[in-house]
Parts: sequence; structure tokens; C-alpha cells
Amino acid sequence: MEGLRWYVVDHVTFNTLRLALGVQITVPWLTFTGSYDAFARVALVTHNAGGNYRVFINRLQTSVDVRVGTNILGGGTLILRELNIDIVIHDINIQIDGMVGSSLLNNMINAWVQNMAQNLLRDELEAFSQLLSQQLFDVVAEFLANFTLDDLLG
Repeated sequence: MEGLRWYVVDHVTFNTLRLALGVQITVPWLTFTGSYDAFARVALVTHNAGGNYRVFINRLQTSVDVRVGTNILGGGTLILRELNIDIVIHDINIQIDGMVGSSLLNNMINAWVQNMAQNLLRDELEAFSQLLSQQLFDVVAEFLANFTLDDLLG
């Protein structure tokens, strides 16, 4: 993976009255490269394939908004009230080589995969962001329960 170190912190907000923190980070590009070796069998037909792949993500934006509170009866430990994670990927390019022997057929499959990836980004990225927020809520809440407001501000 290349490109993760080239991130930009777009903005950070902190509201002390609401105990809210917001961060937006942009990674201009990410590239994943590698190779694969695949074997498939359907009934009596077998297929061996192998080659290289490259996934290029253009402009990955991630924003995280967190709002905490305090548990007055529990010794002042922190309670997670809200966690919103929003992921935006502006463009993705997928290139897979060596799936079949014909370069024409390989290009057709790549175009199909590329189209499917764009549709998936358009249709499912918001749902994925919501699912990620829900799944990480308990983990972050458990982590914050070890701290007090004095630890956070002090």
C-alpha cells in the first residue's frame, strides 16, 4: 500500500460545552498492488489464473465526529454519546491482469469490475459508514470508560 503517509488534516473542531470533537482527514491517493494465483473448478471445467492487480483510490475523505459526556454516578468516567464516521471516496480504478488468456476479454472483465466498483461506491458507501459507526461505538465507549473528564482536558 502506498499513499497513506500523504494525508491532510482538513479541519479539527472542538466544542468544550458539548464535549464534541470533529476531525476531517483527506488522503489524496492510495494505491494497493500485489499479485494473485487462482484456481477454479466448475463441474469438469477448471481454470488457472494468475497475475498482478492494482487498486487506485483517488481522494479518500474521512470525517469523525465524537460527542462524549460524563457519568456523574460512576466516578466521572466518560460516556460516548455520539459517534459518526463518514467515508467518501471520489474515484476508484481497479486493474487486474492475467485473468484469462485473451487481453481483449481481460479488458472487458476489467471494465465490468470497474463499473461494478463505481456503482458499489455510489450505492453502498453511506451504509458502510453507518455500519462502521455502529460497530465501533461499543469499542470506543469501552475505551473512553477508562478515562475521566480531567484526563481528557488535563
